[in-house]
Amino acid sequence: MSDEFPKHLYKHPGPYGLAQKSYAVLGVADAEEEKAGLAKGWSLTMEDAWAAGPLDHDKDGKKGGSKSPAPAEDLADLRAEYEKAHGKKPFNGWDADELKAKIAAKAEEAGK
Repeated sequence: MSDEFPKHLYKHPGPYGLAQKSYAVLGVADAEEEKAGLAKGWSLTMEDAWAAGPLDHDKDGKKGGSKSPAPAEDLADLRAEYEKAHGKKPFNGWDADELKAKIAAKAEEAGK
């Protein structure tokens, strides 16, 4: 990462260029904005954006995304504990951390 700001980050595809060489541009004013842009899939150069392509979500140079995180072993137990505490089933998209936080919040609420 260069220390010269403001600067541009790039993503493929975009409205500029043609087909396989199209790109979008994002202006960043400081290192914090640059870090946030890179975390969202923007690249430092147009060449990097083209190499990554629109389907390289995990930036490994191949189409496709990263592997799903391994399910927590205690997810079924946490779902049962949530259901007991809240009287309803939890949202299936919640991971172990989210379930633990909601269970703890309910316990804290009950303790008041």
